[in-house]
Amino acid sequence: VTVRGDLGPIRIGRYCRIGEGAILKPSEEEGLQGKPTSTTPLMIGNHTRMGEKCVVEAAAIGSSVWVGDNVKLGKRCVIKDCCKIDTNTVVPPNTVIPPFSWVSGDPSKFVKELPESVAIIMPNDAMADYASFVRAQRHVR
Repeated sequence: VTVRGDLGPIRIGRYCRIGEGAILKPSEEEGLQGKPTSTTPLMIGNHTRMGEKCVVEAAAIGSSVWVGDNVKLGKRCVIKDCCKIDTNTVVPPNTVIPPFSWVSGDPSKFVKELPESVAIIMPNDAMADYASFVRAQRHVR
């Protein structure tokens, strides 16, 4: 995972899992001469899973969000809580995805609304994954 905290602030919540080869970087704003003038911080909520080889330049990814492999989240996009972003999806810059949305495609399109139970299932799954990870680390030592 590459985390470009040198470009601007990045906050990652509790019980998150980020896949191999993912790139996290704050969105850079370009000035009149095409040079970066400022950055938008990247905020990732709790219990969020991100697949392998994702490129993330979003402003915010909510809690309990599932992001598939090879997803591209454009500059300053906002993914609200309890969403699913399918594998190989491209979310264009400045897009806002409402809570409980399932999106897919290039460019991303709404597939359907997710059930409210996602708000319970995702945190439980994330904490179970973390507990498994901790148990496995104890056996490695």
